[in-house]
Amino acid sequence: MAALLEMNTSPAEHEQAPQAKSPMRFTYASGSRPLEGYTIKRGVGRGGFGEVYFAVSDAGKEV
Repeated sequence: MAALLEMNTSPAEHEQAPQAKSPMRFTYASGSRPLEGYTIKRGVGRGGFGEVYFAVSDAGKEV
């Protein structure tokens, strides 16, 4: 006797549709100088130790 398996193709109750991410907000804006000798260009992301920024030193080095 063959048994038929029914596949449930509808989303499970615990699954949710992905939500749109809101833009990240950073403490320092582009052009800010939170440290002497460095200018913030843009926020990069957030890590386990806090916010990460792309900046340029007064000597022109990208950090």
